[in-house]
Amino acid sequence: MESRVNHLLASAAVVLSFAPRARAELTAPHDTIPAPAHGTVSLQGGTSLYMTSSSAPAIFAGPKLTLEYGAPAAGRLSFTAGAGLTLGACMKRGDEKDCVFRPGYAVEPSAGIVFTSPRAGRAWAYAKVVGGMVLLVPDAHPVGGAALLRAGGGARYDLSERVAIGLEATAAIGIGHFELNYREVERNLVSVELGAVFKVRL
Repeated sequence: MESRVNHLLASAAVVLSFAPRARAELTAPHDTIPAPAHGTVSLQGGTSLYMTSSSAPAIFAGPKLTLEYGAPAAGRLSFTAGAGLTLGACMKRGDEKDCVFRPGYAVEPSAGIVFTSPRAGRAWAYAKVVGGMVLLVPDAHPVGGAALLRAGGGARYDLSERVAIGLEATAAIGIGHFELNYREVERNLVSVELGAVFKVRL
């Protein structure tokens, strides 16, 4: 009788030892997000275009390099802040000497929020909304500037726990003061950009 009781107690102890593990497996989420204690640094290279929305639009376009820092906020939301530099290229008209695209450079600092979707394997999708300003410094024209609201999104693929690559596309609208075409003052600005992103988790 005593041996049977001891056997039952030993069996109950084995069952109880597996209960916390089973409960943890049932409650563990199927998709995870990056550890909230770490931020990320991203470097993006691509092409950016700024255009005044008028009857004779002035176009400023060229390669763009952007450096951003992202800090986790809550859940899938994170804060982001950074700055981009665009080098304007000159595309000359076929029968005229002036440039269709204005040479020079543009600086665009911004800050906003990013929402990350659930993970699908090693792939992630995200949407972002940032606000900031752009300073256009074209050759042979006065400096112009505008307040910008930029929105878009992208996808990234995790190469490891700390390194990821991806693609991002955004569009922006802005209002400011420009003199890019024949000294005419322009107020409205639109912008689009596409780039490849390299991210490192700190």
